[in-house]
Amino acid sequence: MKKVFLAIIFVLLVIAIIVSGIYFIPKIGKNDLNDSSSQTKVSEKNEQKSPSALKDEEMQEDLKEALDNKNPSYCEGSYGHYSMSGDPSAWVDGCYKEYAKITFNVSVCELLHGSRGQCYYDLALLLKDVEICDKIPDASISRLARLECHAVLEKNYSYCYQMYEKPETVSRDSHCLVLVAFEKEDISGCDFADDLEYKQYCLAVMNGDFSYCDDVKSDYLDWCYYEYYLKTKDNSVCSRIEDNFRANLCE
Repeated sequence: MKKVFLAIIFVLLVIAIIVSGIYFIPKIGKNDLNDSSSQTKVSEKNEQKSPSALKDEEMQEDLKEALDNKNPSYCEGSYGHYSMSGDPSAWVDGCYKEYAKITFNVSVCELLHGSRGQCYYDLALLLKDVEICDKIPDASISRLARLECHAVLEKNYSYCYQMYEKPETVSRDSHCLVLVAFEKEDISGCDFADDLEYKQYCLAVMNGDFSYCDDVKSDYLDWCYYEYYLKTKDNSVCSRIEDNFRANLCE
């Protein structure tokens, strides 16, 4: 009798184990399948983007965090993103430069790990402060930026010609000359532009009409609209900007 009872208990245990297996195995398999599928989709999505595009997105995330917290040191978080791919300082510095421009904070330029010339140049033009031009290092390429900085803020074409050993080599498509034309409100200076995109952008600003941007290539449309906004502060153009990052900065 005791043996029969033990046998019955054993059979019941076996049935319970089998039933449990049937119930749980499919659920576990389904969850694993969903997780695997989700990871595959993310992987495929990332593979569609170039490494530089992914880095740029991550830099923008760091920049947003820095702006939200009103603290540029969040840009240093970029080292965590890029330590395995090239020189991370370039992306960290990119974050610092954008932060400096958006907040008009010249002191942030001092935080850059590499050349600070472009940062000072951008801030000098944004703040229209010629004294900031002299913070640009007077060496090689930085020297050209310093001369262009003075040319634009002093509205003096002659600085543009000093950028080259032979002044006559400065062609009508010189970037420096176009920028000075902006400051002098000399619409004929748009003819100095070296390509259609830059010329249409110049005409848009000079005429106060962003529709000139409509004639540029699609890849440059957002650039033209956004640069027009930065120059004119005409926020009616913001709705035309498709790039989310630029659109969010356009108010």
